[in-house]
Amino acid sequence: MFGIYKTNCKVLTFDIPDRKSRTLIPLMAKYIKASSLYYTDDWFAYTYLDMHGNHVVIKESKGQ
Repeated sequence: MFGIYKTNCKVLTFDIPDRKSRTLIPLMAKYIKASSLYYTDDWFAYTYLDMHGNHVVIKESKGQ
């Protein structure tokens, strides 16, 4: 699993050991900027992003 972070036309990627809230929330707090736009799947840990900007959830569909 990996994370993607884009700012000022630069993209940073890094390994993420798992999708647990205790792993993701500190990473999001470190790298996100208030009022940014975020696209994620519907994993519950990403609800943290709603407090920090515009969060768009892309729901998975079978066959896609």
